[in-house]
Amino acid sequence: MFPNNDPSFGSPLLLGERSSYNDAEKCVLLSTATLLISNSEGESLPVKTILDSGACCNLISENLVGLLGVERQKTDAVISCLNDTSVRVKTQLKTDISNLTGDYIRKIDFLVVPKITGVTPSKCLDISALNLPPNITIADPHFHKPGKIDLLLGNEYFCEFLRPGQCRVPNSQLILQNTVFGFLASGRLNVTGNQSSRVIHCKLIANLEDLHKDMTKFWELEKIEKPIKSVEEEKCEKHFLKTYSRNSEGRYIVQLPLKKDPECLGESKTSALGSLNSQWRRLSKNPELLSLYRDFMQEYEALGHMKLVTDNNEPSTSY
Repeated sequence: MFPNNDPSFGSPLLLGERSSYNDAEKCVLLSTATLLISNSEGESLPVKTILDSGACCNLISENLVGLLGVERQKTDAVISCLNDTSVRVKTQLKTDISNLTGDYIRKIDFLVVPKITGVTPSKCLDISALNLPPNITIADPHFHKPGKIDLLLGNEYFCEFLRPGQCRVPNSQLILQNTVFGFLASGRLNVTGNQSSRVIHCKLIANLEDLHKDMTKFWELEKIEKPIKSVEEEKCEKHFLKTYSRNSEGRYIVQLPLKKDPECLGESKTSALGSLNSQWRRLSKNPELLSLYRDFMQEYEALGHMKLVTDNNEPSTSY
C-alpha cells in the first residue's frame, strides 16, 4: 500500500477495503464499529464505521458532513478505485471521534466523498445460534443487521485502535478482535435458509499504473489560438512604439495616450484665466498663504515643470 499523509492533487491515494461477500452458503463480514463523532456544536453523534487496514485515508460521506455542520477546507486529491476508475475529492475536514465510553478520543482528518459503500451487510444475518461471549462488548452491536456506512477509518490509526485480546466464536469462522471501540466481529458466517442473491462489496485497489496517464491528460493544455487585437489595442501598441524612450536610469518614458484628438477639448483659456483671477483675489486676502503659493510656483518653474509664455506666443497645447 502507498500511504499519503498530505493529500494533494496528483498524489493518488490507494484505497483498499476488505470484501463483504454473500452467496448461498457464506457471508464474509467487514469490520464495523459504532463510535461517536463531534458536530459543530461539540455534540457527539453515533455513526456506523468501517475499520479498514487496507485504506490509506479516512473517508466521510457528504450526508454525514451535512448532519455535523463542520467547516470544510479545500483540497485536491484523487482516490483510485477498482477497474481504473477514480474519484476526485475537493474538500476535507477535521473533527473528533471517540468510543462510546468516552475514554478514547482522537482528532482525525477526513476526505469528503459522496458515498463510501452500500449497506453492510446486504441482508440481515441470523446469529441466534452463535455462542458469543457474554462478558465482552461488541464494537458494533448490530454487525449482523444491514446498516448505512458514513465513515471509514483507514490504516493511519488502525494499529492504535487495537487492544490485546482475540477469540474465535465456537463452531464458527467468526473472530472477535479487541479494540478501543469494543470487539470487532469479522470473518465468515454461514448463511442458512434460501438465499439466492450474490452480492460482493470490494474496493481493493492494487494497480495505479494507468492513473499517471489520466493525470498527464489533465495537465495538458489545449492549443491556444493567437488572440485577435482590438482597434484600441492596435492603436495603443503603435503609440508606444512611436513615443517611447528610455532615460539615463533605464526607465521607459512614454507619452500619455489619448483616445481622441485633443482639439476636441475646444477653447478653454478664458475659463482658465477666470479661475486664476479668482484664485489671486482669494490669496490677496491672506498674505501668508500668498507667500507660500509664490514660493511653490517659483520652485515648480525652477524644476522645469512649467515655463513663461507671452500673449503673442501661445503654445498649441489644449487644456
